[in-house]
Amino acid sequence: MLNEEYGLDRSGAEQVIDYIIEGLAVLGAVPTQNTIIAERFFDEGGGMQLVLHAPFGARINKAWGLALRKCFCRSFNFELQAAATDNGLNISLAEQHSFPLADVFNFLSPSSVRHVLEQAALASPIFASRFRWTPRAHLRYCAFRVAKKCHHICSD
Repeated sequence: MLNEEYGLDRSGAEQVIDYIIEGLAVLGAVPTQNTIIAERFFDEGGGMQLVLHAPFGARINKAWGLALRKCFCRSFNFELQAAATDNGLNISLAEQHSFPLADVFNFLSPSSVRHVLEQAALASPIFASRFRWTPRAHLRYCAFRVAKKCHHICSD
């Protein structure tokens, strides 16, 4: 089936199947659009990591991570690091950030996520750099158009 529908050769199909079987063995389930898996563990440096296995793509996971990070920072009064990929997000916690793992799904709700994400984005350094980048790009575009018009007029 993987060969026909997705164009994978035998080796690629076997790798995908092995990856899913390994994930199932470690996590107890396979993350899907309807099944998000939360995992918490200690890394080599002794720091606590919270991983949400969520195959929603980097854009959604980054936004979710930004909003969760904002909620955690408010709750714990402590700045945390977050990262996201196409397959999930990772938030670095410390030992004092202890809570039942299932509670991670209660930090945001459909009624609060927009407000929290807006507040998180406004405080993000990415917002400031993008905010400055947009007018500069527009000015460059306008200057290019004016120069092109001037060149056209001067060459006639």
